[in-house]
Amino acid sequence: MSYDEAVAKAKSLGNGWELPSLELLKTIQRTLYKKSKLEFSDAYYWSSLNSSQGFSKYVRFSDGYSNDGPVTNKFNICVVRNF
Repeated sequence: MSYDEAVAKAKSLGNGWELPSLELLKTIQRTLYKKSKLEFSDAYYWSSLNSSQGFSKYVRFSDGYSNDGPVTNKFNICVVRNF
């Protein structure tokens, strides 16, 4: 889903749900994905960080690579809840 769709999906889950920060998403990739603690694909995942006009940060779970991607790209999401 696009970045805007990802943000809307996270918000639709209720209070406190959001896309993770870039650092938290990298931690999830290193600790949960690499150790097969949860089911994730090898795909790209959006973070909550907007890097510049029309771009946001993402993490590729297969190897932890992160970069800027156009917000219109279709990436996966991992949502977290702040409490």
